[in-house]
Amino acid sequence: MASVYFQPAGTDDTLTMTDCVVNNTSRNSIVNPETNERVWSYAVRIQGGKAVLSDVQVKAIQGAVAVGRGAVCDIMSGTYIVEDSEPGKGDGFYSLYVAREAIANVHGGNFASVRIAVFNGNEDDPASAFGYCYLYGGKYSSKGVNQSGEDFTLPEGYIYVPLTDEDPYKWEVVKG
Repeated sequence: MASVYFQPAGTDDTLTMTDCVVNNTSRNSIVNPETNERVWSYAVRIQGGKAVLSDVQVKAIQGAVAVGRGAVCDIMSGTYIVEDSEPGKGDGFYSLYVAREAIANVHGGNFASVRIAVFNGNEDDPASAFGYCYLYGGKYSSKGVNQSGEDFTLPEGYIYVPLTDEDPYKWEVVKG
């Protein structure tokens, strides 16, 4: 799938994605000519309900996967890459964004972003509840960060292991 606006979305139901390729060029500088409003979206957006992503390949600008509104998303594997629309432009966001009491369980996969790979918070409404993000595996271009700017705590028994020579991946989460 390729889109500039919206991609797969799960709302209050079950979404299963296996062996999918999703490319999304949406970014916050695009203006809808009919409404004159900015239009942007994450490549995969889970809002309520449950989702399982396995062997999903996502390349995006605005963001790869957003989980919100109480959804539960299990990411088993795949590659989730976020880049700027042009080198140095600063319009690329997060590989995984978790907010509004959603739960993301990451069991594996590769997550790279020009910003923070995994973000837990709510930039659109900072007073709204954060989500819950549990990393049980995977490789990351940065450690996961809460909206407060602190690295978030890994589940008990899991640790970050620094990676070398695996650019863009700097960290791997493993059972310690």
